Amino acid sequence: MDGVKYLVHRSQAGEAVKPWLMLGPLYEDMSASVQGLTLFERAGATVGISAMEDILAEAQGILASSPRENDTTPFRGQPLRWSLVRRPEKYLSWGRYNISNHLGAAFFSTRVTADQAGPREWRLVLRLTSRALVSINGEVVCDLTGLPGQARDGGYEARFTAPLREGENVINVASFRLARMAQAGFRLECTDGDLSGRVALQEGITFEERAQVEREVGGLRLDSDVFYPQRPVAVRLETPPAGEVLLRLRDEAGALLRKVTPPIGVSGQITLCEDVDLADGPYQVECLWKHRGQPLTSVCYDVHQVTPAPYLPGDAHYQERRRLVLEHYAANVERRPIWAEVARYGLGRYDEVDEEAIRETCEFIAARKDCADFVIQGILRLMYWEREEQRLSPAINALMKDTILGFKYWVDEPGDTVMYMGSENHRFLFHVAEWMAGQLFPTEEFTNSRMRGLYHATKGRMYITEWFRQRGRYGFDEWHSNSYYPICMAPIINVYDFAIYEDAKLRDMAGCIMDYMMFNLAQDALEGVLGTAHARSYGIYVKYPDLEGTSATCWLAYGTGSLTKGTSGMGPVTMATSGYRAPALLTRMALDDQAVVESHERQGYNRGRTAEHANFCVFRTPDYLMSCVQDHRKGEYESSTHVAQVTLRNKAVIFWSCPQTMGEGSGLRPDYWSGCTSLPRVIQHRNVMSLTFRLSEFAWISHCFFEMAKYDEVRLDVPASGGAWAFARMGQGYVGIWSQNGYAVGTEGQYAGRELQCTAQENTWLVECGREADWGSFDAFVEALTGARIGVEDGVVTYESPSAGTFVTGWSACPTVQGQPIPLRDYPMVKSTWAYSEYDTGRLRLCHGNDSVTIYMNQ
Repeated sequence: MDGVKYLVHRSQAGEAVKPWLMLGPLYEDMSASVQGLTLFERAGATVGISAMEDILAEAQGILASSPRENDTTPFRGQPLRWSLVRRPEKYLSWGRYNISNHLGAAFFSTRVTADQAGPREWRLVLRLTSRALVSINGEVVCDLTGLPGQARDGGYEARFTAPLREGENVINVASFRLARMAQAGFRLECTDGDLSGRVALQEGITFEERAQVEREVGGLRLDSDVFYPQRPVAVRLETPPAGEVLLRLRDEAGALLRKVTPPIGVSGQITLCEDVDLADGPYQVECLWKHRGQPLTSVCYDVHQVTPAPYLPGDAHYQERRRLVLEHYAANVERRPIWAEVARYGLGRYDEVDEEAIRETCEFIAARKDCADFVIQGILRLMYWEREEQRLSPAINALMKDTILGFKYWVDEPGDTVMYMGSENHRFLFHVAEWMAGQLFPTEEFTNSRMRGLYHATKGRMYITEWFRQRGRYGFDEWHSNSYYPICMAPIINVYDFAIYEDAKLRDMAGCIMDYMMFNLAQDALEGVLGTAHARSYGIYVKYPDLEGTSATCWLAYGTGSLTKGTSGMGPVTMATSGYRAPALLTRMALDDQAVVESHERQGYNRGRTAEHANFCVFRTPDYLMSCVQDHRKGEYESSTHVAQVTLRNKAVIFWSCPQTMGEGSGLRPDYWSGCTSLPRVIQHRNVMSLTFRLSEFAWISHCFFEMAKYDEVRLDVPASGGAWAFARMGQGYVGIWSQNGYAVGTEGQYAGRELQCTAQENTWLVECGREADWGSFDAFVEALTGARIGVEDGVVTYESPSAGTFVTGWSACPTVQGQPIPLRDYPMVKSTWAYSEYDTGRLRLCHGNDSVTIYMNQ
């Protein structure tokens, strides 16, 4: 690691100005601030003009300042510290997802040296930011507002002229967003002339001392973010510290659990905590460097402690798993969300139900915060049970009733809200909530709509039926989402459980859609890991299979997957308290460890755009699963689509992305691992796949998640045909990864040593999987792939796959195998060894061994 890399930089014309110091970021609840103000709508976000003007007025002092590293500056009543931006991306972005209107604010500062005074041409680019300002030497020279009509190539762009003086100049940038998605980011370029930049160091430290600290930071390594029993929470220092370093372990509330001071001049592994001392859950590892006893710089890593769930596979253990699921979520000490109380009620522990948690949930719903439609499903479930026999207090029942009567159930009802209603899962959640509320109180007047409950029950049922029909005919728009599948399951099960006797057809439709979803979790998963391409997913779900949203549901239904603290109880708790149970046929599919299954699937409702469809492949063997979405919207910006994955046993996953930022979190879409700034063209034929990336101006790498410590065996930098191979073995499953322009193992940030990177503007990654049953040994697999011819000509990649034959691919090539075109579109809804459903029919045929069943999803 070059310790000078982030402290100084020589910028060529048209290159982003860096390095930067950063103040913040700050995230502040602005719900009260925007009430009664003049508002405008942009990209689905409500932005307060008057609130923003107050924010900008307070920011003027910061824009006029000349900060140094570690200086402290007050903003919005909070003391914020200037720190080094230790990131290489072209577009700097930070963000957080919030349940109400929030301010996201970030300030940046750098110092550049000009050989001579005079005007320079500049370019400022935003994406989701509401407002950004640039000051040079204390004077604001650009004020860019992200308004409709200013969009350029997926962002907002301003070109302006501003002077630099001879010698050193201070450049400050402020970036703001006032919305649910509090994301702030920018790219600033000087488009004419070279500049040299540097970070303004704090007083009392030399450049050489500061560069040594950066070398030490760059040598920090974390082999994994998930720690299992018998494995201590530890970090490695590759570079011996020359001064004081403090390592601290904190819980999710920020409480200090452990601190360790590594000896000066000694490198190696530093243990923070043995697993026996640590309960399951999320934690943070903080590494702090000091200079003369004062904090200098730090980095923080999010980690998890996980204890594997008991191995209880098959239908014979279902009731035991059901009880353990409810006990697991009932033990949740957090008051919100509501699922701990639903689990306690479902266990019959009525005296343990925390009515204060129910009260807080009702307040959350009444405030109409985003995701209120999630938690109202739990309140409604409790109310339906209470209708049979009241076990909670009259006061809490009255509060739940008032909350239900006063809620806003759809866009046609009055009242302001920051609730998002537009996506597939949110639409259905609102429809089911309205139907359930109307059935509960058919003759009552709802205080928000001023309509009777029967009206709401009828309207909700109409929308529910149409949603079911669309899913049965076209599959999901949020196909195979390991984030939103369990969120959709909760309202579906509510329909299944609470449809009245006379509405048996609606109940049957709910059961059929659940069977279809559970089929996806049975066939398209390996050991409970839904290792497919996903329409919507987030980094934590794709990196760590224990934590993916579908994992607990798989464990409940089949005994695969995982039951982990920190996962949502919405789907598993609802299912565990329901009369619905996945058919035994699906359990046998999920546990089948002998079959090789190739599946072609098509999902998404076509509203006149090809992009609405997803045609994807799943190739599952006993030792690996490979999946991709075929040739899907190449080159487009996509916030959360997960395009391809290889899953091996022991929860080892490999996948690719083209990030916009090194930051992570659901407020950054896309972030370092979820979504893509520029979607690749992905092609798969059984066990062979290609991913061809063309980087947009916002992207700097295509990269591959590759946790080497996870595997039984790894071989790197194996040269072949101009590129380089990387190989991994997990048990009896093998994978080979070839990069056309070579790759480098990541050397910086949280994933140092755990990712493969390629900075080429266009690059094809080839992937081939194999297993001992086909190859006899890992050595034979490696030898065959490295000996295979790979040719690249005019963007067309030709790979002589030892298992599939001649595989032709590329950005614009017609993909073929052995000279035959690979079908890329218009698949059936599902076609595999175990299932068949023609697209747009609503009829699904399932078979396994001698058993078969036909499901009619559009009764």
